[in-house]
Amino acid sequence: MDDTKNVLALGNLLWCLKIKLERVHNILKAMKEEHDSYETQRMLEGSSSSRLSLVEMVNIEIQKPVKGEGYGILLPEEKDENDCSVRFTGINK
Repeated sequence: MDDTKNVLALGNLLWCLKIKLERVHNILKAMKEEHDSYETQRMLEGSSSSRLSLVEMVNIEIQKPVKGEGYGILLPEEKDENDCSVRFTGINK
């Protein structure tokens, strides 16, 4: 009975994986077609393009937070095991 459950679970896993891979394949195929059509259009029209460059879309003023007085870099600080205040006690019956 365990073998049957394992085979069914494996079949279900492989089916889900197949569906996900087909979806990724279709997305990548659509992206490749879009890229190819853009490259063809760019070659036919010349260098002038109506598309925005990614460089123009990026805000270069956004930077990593600087460590300053009174705050960290938005990440929790790790504590040593010795600094931990958790104690384990036995259960009294």
